[in-house]
Amino acid sequence: MNCSSLLTDTCYLKKGHTYLLQAEFVPQSPSEDVESSVAWRSWVEMPLPGQDSEACDGRLPCPLTAGTPVNFTYPLHIEDFWMRVSGGGGRGGGSSSRRRRNKSCGSSTNC
Repeated sequence: MNCSSLLTDTCYLKKGHTYLLQAEFVPQSPSEDVESSVAWRSWVEMPLPGQDSEACDGRLPCPLTAGTPVNFTYPLHIEDFWMRVSGGGGRGGGSSSRRRRNKSCGSSTNC
C-alpha cells in the first residue's frame, strides 16, 4: 500500500474499506514461523483486533530461505467501529473539531 504523504508520512484510511498492505523483503536467516502484525499508532501503539498474525498460513511461501526475496501481501479491513484518529498528533475526533472551527470562520478561507 503506497499512501504516505510526503509531508506527514501518514496513511489516511476510510472505515468500512479494505486495503492491501504489501511488503518486499529479503530474509537474513531461514525461517519456518513468521508472524505479522498491524497496529494503530496514536499516543501508544495498539494492535488492531481480529488480525491474522500467522503469515506462514498461506500468505508467505514458508519456509523462507535466507537471501531469497519475498513478497508479502495482507488485506487489512478497517472496521466501522474502530475509533477515529486525526493526523494531528494522534488525537481522536480531529475531523469534528476541524468542522467546528470552520463553521466559526464563515466564508473566510484563512481560518
